[in-house]
Amino acid sequence: DEAAGLIALFADGSFRDAQGMLDQLVSLEEKEISGVEVRKVFGIPQRQLVENFVSAILAKNAGAAFEIIGSLTEQNLDMKMFIKLVLRNLRHLLLLQLAPTMAKDLERATTKTEFDFLLKNKPLAHSKNLELMLASFIDAYDATGRSYLSQLPLELAVVKIVENLK
Repeated sequence: DEAAGLIALFADGSFRDAQGMLDQLVSLEEKEISGVEVRKVFGIPQRQLVENFVSAILAKNAGAAFEIIGSLTEQNLDMKMFIKLVLRNLRHLLLLQLAPTMAKDLERATTKTEFDFLLKNKPLAHSKNLELMLASFIDAYDATGRSYLSQLPLELAVVKIVENLK
């Protein structure tokens, strides 16, 4: 279930954080907690935005990546959560490249749509490029809370990646 997966991902292994998130969701008095509700309450970007961004980065299309970052900013979505989802996708692509025997594990850990996205983009994802991308986005993730503009570390990561992969 998408809702449970998002809560688990963003609780970072903390039972207390997961419980706090669930408490916030239960207070909405919805009969069923869906992925849409979790995304709305916590400012988590839609899967399609994340996938479009990852596709833009794999294609070295800085313009498309910057448009997505602009959209995130306009919608006031959580930049750290977005970067975390990007990191998750890039890590999964790296695992598919370097440890193909883990494909079944990844298939179980993701939704069908997410796994199909990974398989479609696997040919575009080269391990050396993924290493640079992951390192750049980890740095952006760490810097996001300290930046005057929450989108700036992500924008700088895009520039670094695109410039280094020319």
